[in-house]
Amino acid sequence: MTDLHCDKLQSSEEANELVSQTFTNSYETLAEIEENLIGEWGTIGVIPGWTAFETAAECIHLAVSEDSITLTDENTGISTTSSYEIILTENEVNDFFWFNLIVEEEMAGTRTGMTTFSEEHMFGSGGWIDADTYIYEKL
Repeated sequence: MTDLHCDKLQSSEEANELVSQTFTNSYETLAEIEENLIGEWGTIGVIPGWTAFETAAECIHLAVSEDSITLTDENTGISTTSSYEIILTENEVNDFFWFNLIVEEEMAGTRTGMTTFSEEHMFGSGGWIDADTYIYEKL
């Protein structure tokens, strides 16, 4: 496994800037996301929903294949594998759309709830506005 750099982002300003850049450069088609998602990803920071920013609070490794995703919590050594799909969600009122990474219930949550995908980064908070936002970098 590649060495993870879970504390790469050292401040909320750095994390927010990367989230903004990722959103600006995000993929716009399902095909782009599906092709790029396969591989290994590691957390580089977590933007807390309700607390102050802390570095290296969680260290998560994701291994994504064509039909499954394995999440390994590097702090505990616990791994969970699930099938996954990416769905398109649209808001008909303002024509806004976004993608959601959906996994099985045992793995579901903010650590896998990705909604924004780019070539090198992805982030999400499991669809909860006030939840922790996990930021991953492709390894």
